[in-house]
Amino acid sequence: MFWRLGFAQQSPVEQLLESNDFDLVRLLDEDDLIQECKQLNQKLVDYLATPEQLQQLLQYIVNEPPEDGGDKEKFIYPYKSSEVLACDIGQLNDLLFSRPDMIEQLLSILQREPPLSPLPAGYFCKVMISLLSRRPEETLKVIEEHKVVPMLLQHLGASSVLELLLKVVSEVEESMHTRAYRSNFPDTGAMFGRTESHPAGEEMYQETVNQDVDVEWLHELHVVDALIGKFDASQSDEMHANASAALIGLISTQSQSAIMSHNTSSAMSSRRLGCELLVPSSTVSLLDKTLKSGSSSCLEHGLAVLVELVRLCANMTSDVEG
Repeated sequence: MFWRLGFAQQSPVEQLLESNDFDLVRLLDEDDLIQECKQLNQKLVDYLATPEQLQQLLQYIVNEPPEDGGDKEKFIYPYKSSEVLACDIGQLNDLLFSRPDMIEQLLSILQREPPLSPLPAGYFCKVMISLLSRRPEETLKVIEEHKVVPMLLQHLGASSVLELLLKVVSEVEESMHTRAYRSNFPDTGAMFGRTESHPAGEEMYQETVNQDVDVEWLHELHVVDALIGKFDASQSDEMHANASAALIGLISTQSQSAIMSHNTSSAMSSRRLGCELLVPSSTVSLLDKTLKSGSSSCLEHGLAVLVELVRLCANMTSDVEG
């Protein structure tokens, strides 16, 4: 900031960019690279937002580092590459979504056999979560078309994958919740300037409504059944723990939605994955898996889900009676 106002010398990245004698590796060696990206240094962005550089950034993120590589190749370059792609640089995101081959390169990490290496998995999930936060419609479309959710369930033993799965569910169900809200309050369009005397307001309202994505695909994947199926003695303790955390996350979202809406039926309609846990067949399946697996880990983590489920039912019953 200060060097751009003339109060200090140029940053090392600025000096490097002006030298015209650099490559991506030299930029990744600079300590202030991420800060310059966050400040949207245009010359830096123009350099990074090219197919060659984006492809190299993706390679650092998803590829296993060479065994004989140094600390930079194993840790620093992958970390900084993930930070660059998580900086919400519009030109980089535009390029990524315009190149199916690069999308496939990013998602290629999920095609490996579990368990995933923690560091590459963490870097990948960081980038995907950032894209979901900043470009939800485009990212959800990619996740649907490339059947990402089943692959996430396969790799659920990694904590970072659990975080990404919950983010996907949150974005999809938030869209469902928004639709439910609009159906209950049809005059919401006035909030967007929709008036008879302002046709532009009508256009703005329709544009906002049309931003919703098709979310039925997620519910057709039977995510809750898949999570319950993870309570098996053949699965790792980490898988049991993360499947439990995912189900408890769905229950928590369901409970919070009911509290916020003050309307149990509205919350039920907009948070469908949480509702699936209340179906008797799901509860029976979870109980059966928990008690008959012969695994102490399954028992511990399955019971944790059942306790939260009982609490949810008790709260919903109290709301109805009240």
